[in-house]
Amino acid sequence: MEIDGVGKVLITRVLGRNGRERMEVTGSAYLSATGQAANRQVDRTLRGFAHVMASAASR
Repeated sequence: MEIDGVGKVLITRVLGRNGRERMEVTGSAYLSATGQAANRQVDRTLRGFAHVMASAASR
C-alpha cells in the first residue's frame, strides 16, 4: 500500500513450517529534512511499532 506523501508499507501473511502464521512487515517512510526532526520521527515510529508488537504478543 502506498500512502501519498508518506511512504509505502507491505504486509505479507506467512505460514511457517510449524503451522504457525506470522506477518512480515516491510516499509519505508519519508523523513523530515532536519536531522533532529527525523530522529524524532524514527524514535516515535520504533516506539509505536514496539507497542503494537507487545500488544499482539499479549493476546
